[in-house]
Amino acid sequence: MSDEIEAILDGITTAGRKQISEIRNTAKKQKSDIYARAESEANAQKARILSDGQTRLNRTRAVIEQQQVMKSLQLHADARQRLISKVLEQTQEKLSGVRSQASYKNILHTLISNAINALKLSLLHDQKIVLRFDKQDKTLVESIASSDLFSDVTIRFNIICRGGCIAESEDGLVQTYNTFDSRFQRALPLIQQNLSKYFEEIISSY
Repeated sequence: MSDEIEAILDGITTAGRKQISEIRNTAKKQKSDIYARAESEANAQKARILSDGQTRLNRTRAVIEQQQVMKSLQLHADARQRLISKVLEQTQEKLSGVRSQASYKNILHTLISNAINALKLSLLHDQKIVLRFDKQDKTLVESIASSDLFSDVTIRFNIICRGGCIAESEDGLVQTYNTFDSRFQRALPLIQQNLSKYFEEIISSY
């Protein structure tokens, strides 16, 4: 009887050891699987973090580069505008000096002629012309007033300009501006456009 009990106990012990071994193996495998999944998730998370960081870095770099481009363009635009303003300022200074030149008499005569001819196209029959000048041109205008150009023309010295004249109908409804100032203002958009293009080519070459 004792032998049978011992056999039963041995069987139980062996079965227990087998179950314990199986439990240990299963636990070990589950532990490995858990570690593997944890490592995989950790690597995936790390990759996402690195990817997000790189994306933010790329975005930041792009913003900085764009800011630098805009700053460079603004610097070029400012430099171009300063050059244009300087040239226009010098041009107006030169226009102011034309009056003191010997050639101004012929220039003024041409400006008067052009103004009168342009105005005549809009005058009514027998309508007279009024010519307006800067008082600085009074002596010069009076010296050429005897020409046929001034027949039936009223002369007044009541404007301020760098040179030239304004021609108008006697009722003041039709006017032709032919002063240095007005001609300069009419040409200004084209001058600025050409200067801008010219200075842009110069600045871009550096």
